Amino acid sequence: MRVLVVDDNRNASIILFRLLQFSGHELRSVTSGEQALQVAAEFLPEAVLLDIELPEIDGYAVAKILRGMPDLSAIRIVLVKGIDVSAAKMPECGADCHLRKPVDLDGVLKAIGAGPLPPA
Repeated sequence: MRVLVVDDNRNASIILFRLLQFSGHELRSVTSGEQALQVAAEFLPEAVLLDIELPEIDGYAVAKILRGMPDLSAIRIVLVKGIDVSAAKMPECGADCHLRKPVDLDGVLKAIGAGPLPPA
C-alpha cells in the first residue's frame, strides 16, 4: 500500500515511517502541509497519516484539499494528533478516522485499511 506520512515532528514521523516500513508498505514522508499536497499529487498514496498541527497549512485544510483532488478522492485520510481531535471537524475536512499519539502498529494498520476503523 502507498502511504504518505505527514508530521512536522521528526521523531513522530520517523516512528510512523518505521512502523509502516517494517510492514512492507511503500512510503513517503514530509514535514509540512505544502509538501504533503505536492508529494500526494505525484505519489498518489492510498492512505495518508496526517498530523493536524503543521506549518503553513494545518492538517484539517490539507485533508480537505486532498479529498477534493480527483486522483485522490478515495484516499483514506487518518488524522494523527497528540490530543483529542474535534469530532465536528472530521466530516468537514473529509478525514476517515483519527489516531492519538503515540500510535501503535495495530491501530495504524487498521486506520489505513487493514481492519476495522478505530473509533472516531
